[in-house]
Amino acid sequence: MKKIILIAIAALWLEACIKDFQTYSLFEVINNSSHVTKLELFGFLSQDGHWSNDTTFKLPIGQSVKVDHIYKTGDKNAEDPVIDPFSGADSAYVIFDDMYRIVYKLDNSSSRNILKKSSYTGGKTDKRVFRYLYTITDDDYSKAVKIK
Repeated sequence: MKKIILIAIAALWLEACIKDFQTYSLFEVINNSSHVTKLELFGFLSQDGHWSNDTTFKLPIGQSVKVDHIYKTGDKNAEDPVIDPFSGADSAYVIFDDMYRIVYKLDNSSSRNILKKSSYTGGKTDKRVFRYLYTITDDDYSKAVKIK
């Protein structure tokens, strides 16, 4: 019986020693173009954890949208566990003035792929805090094609 009590006490002590830490990853998409822009995501896992077939963010000139991810970890020096900014999204449209768009697919290797973290600037800003920025520009507009 003493062994069981000692094992239980040891297990409780070990559990108390394990701290929960969180990593916080913030992705911001800002419209710095001279055009009203929309970002349409397909298959995006929304902030409340529900799947959505189609999520649209309206981005007037100079405005931004922010998406954050919070993960619990046992590592106080954890690296960013977020692979891509829009969980589950398999494609996205960046639409300018409801007339022109750029289509991004998850498997697209473009250096401007809005679905890929590698297309964002930024990184670690504090312990377990990561901030990333994607800027939509007039150069993006010049590469957009007319919507049929």
